[in-house]
Amino acid sequence: VDDDDGEDSDASDGIAGHPVDLQGYPVVRVVQAFRPEICDDTQVSVVKGDLFLRLWQQPTEEGGYWAWGCLVTWERNDYYGVKLGYVPLSHLAEEPPATPEVQPLRRWGRR
Repeated sequence: VDDDDGEDSDASDGIAGHPVDLQGYPVVRVVQAFRPEICDDTQVSVVKGDLFLRLWQQPTEEGGYWAWGCLVTWERNDYYGVKLGYVPLSHLAEEPPATPEVQPLRRWGRR
């Protein structure tokens, strides 16, 4: 669905607790915790071991600092969305985990 200004609508309101269609994007592990220093709803707090669906990463020419995607959890043989937002790219593993069935360090409750 497109908004009047031509941009895709943001799915963040409906992502939590629903299965996520990966569409070929990688799910990677968080290798270093991150907590935004300022109150910013566009950034996601993560801990080491979380799973993150990386949908975009900032090009190296622009600094290569941020990744945009969705914090996810592995439940009932599928990835479920938790929250959309930015995470520092350096805090993410470069390769997807060998087995997604390995649970992250924390479990997310249904919202």
